[in-house]
Amino acid sequence: MSRIFRKILGKEGEKEEVIEEQPETPHFPSVSEKAMAIKPMNMKSIEDIDSIVNEVNDGNIVILRYDDMASEPDKLKMALERLKERILDIGGDMVLIKSGKNSPLLIAPRFVEIWRTPSEG
Repeated sequence: MSRIFRKILGKEGEKEEVIEEQPETPHFPSVSEKAMAIKPMNMKSIEDIDSIVNEVNDGNIVILRYDDMASEPDKLKMALERLKERILDIGGDMVLIKSGKNSPLLIAPRFVEIWRTPSEG
C-alpha cells in the first residue's frame, strides 16, 4: 500500500514544485495617475504659451482658440511659431482644424498621434 502512496505522492523527501497560475491582467502603458483631458483654451497673448505648453506636457489635449490675437497678424504669427517650437520640443504635435476664419488648433502630447488626412477604410 505504501507503494501506491509513493506513486501517487512521489517518493519520500521529494517535494513537487507547485506553480500557481495568476490570471493575466491586461497591461496598459502608464501615462500618469490622472486622466487625460481635452481642454479648450484661448491664447490672448504670447504670455499664454507657457500655460498651454504645461497642459500638453501634463498629458492633456488642447483645442486652442486665438481670436483675440487675430487682429494683430504679426504678433499672432510670432506666437504660433514660438508655440509650435515649444510643443515640438516636448515631443507633442499640433495641427490646424480647418473650419473657417480663425480655425482652432489641436495640440496633442507626445503619446497621441494626430492623423492629418482621413483614413481610407
